Amino acid sequence: MEIIKIHFKQRENMIEITDKLKQYVVDNQIKDGLIALQVPERSVGLTIADASNASIERDFLKKLNHLLPQYDGMQYTGPATPGIKANMIGQSLQLMVQEGTLILGLHQGVFAFDFNGFNQNRQIFLTHFGSKLLKGEQAHVPTALQSFNQELAAQEAKEKEDLDRVVEEMRKEYQEKQKKAASQSKENRSKINDNLI
Repeated sequence: MEIIKIHFKQRENMIEITDKLKQYVVDNQIKDGLIALQVPERSVGLTIADASNASIERDFLKKLNHLLPQYDGMQYTGPATPGIKANMIGQSLQLMVQEGTLILGLHQGVFAFDFNGFNQNRQIFLTHFGSKLLKGEQAHVPTALQSFNQELAAQEAKEKEDLDRVVEEMRKEYQEKQKKAASQSKENRSKINDNLI
């Protein structure tokens, strides 16, 4: 068993620990198996989330605080609230390792939350099960995961292309409406001027 120590800088905080877990796989030469993570702290949770989303922490905490606010109006909701939030997120995870690679999707990352962690060091316990890389054997991304991530990237590229096309169509439609409105306005001014003369 090994321990990852994390220092949370705010009362409610989310920290990505994916790189630490990847290093754990390398250090322990895990080939195929599972990594098990568990936190002994009542206010700490673990989850897999979209690591490519720059606002993931704000979004997650906003939704959780909507469900379980720290304060209900002017009334403190109690010391159990951080633990309930951690339980909702989950306090243990198992992650697959195949061919020496942590199995995560294209944008996935592993995150630790603390809901009562201002200036506190927290611990995550890790262990693993499975086979080890043989001497000289190199880790590589499994074909199935590589294919999945490539398909996902292609799908995202197509969705972006479709979105860009829709935005361009909307822009053209708006410009046409602006031209039409300007033309009608000019025509109306001309009629008013004709009536004044």
